[in-house]
Amino acid sequence: MTQCIGPLPGWVVPAEQQVRDCWWNAHQVATVAAEDSALGVFVALDWVLRPAERQTPVTVRSVPPSWQFVRGESWAALSVAAGRPEPTGRDWRRLGALQGPTRATHRVQCCGVWQGLSWLLGVRAEPPIGIPDRDESGAVVPGSEVYCLPVDRSRPALLAAKRSREERELDESVRHWEHIRTLADREKPAV
Repeated sequence: MTQCIGPLPGWVVPAEQQVRDCWWNAHQVATVAAEDSALGVFVALDWVLRPAERQTPVTVRSVPPSWQFVRGESWAALSVAAGRPEPTGRDWRRLGALQGPTRATHRVQCCGVWQGLSWLLGVRAEPPIGIPDRDESGAVVPGSEVYCLPVDRSRPALLAAKRSREERELDESVRHWEHIRTLADREKPAV
């Protein structure tokens, strides 16, 4: 896979090199380590970075990754990850985007989509996948490299660690969904 990705939309908060590093590392972790959350991060970032070639990751439609649609996709992904109801038509209208039915159903993958999109939007400060530190010239700082090596994923300790991490991520998505739903329900409808 080459890094033939387009320019970042103006609303993206992280630096371009951070986004490119996250996109690449998510692809590596998703393919080499077969991590569902990393696949979600990759699919989300890939839609934003290569919109002409990709569909939205959760509502599966061909729309450009505008700030409004990314917010809607992030909320829809969060809803699936949390196992909670998807955004309502009113929610989508408040976001300024057309409602689309949620088609994705894999909770852990949708958690990755939510983490990736919310990072791009600036809601999350830390990238959802480890990325290297870079110096002022853009070179990777020695010792901060990120590696993804194939290992035997059937080992009980690795399976237990993966389940524990996924449970923590899904628990976080439930807490965040409840916070967002509470805020949305407090907002008065436009007259």
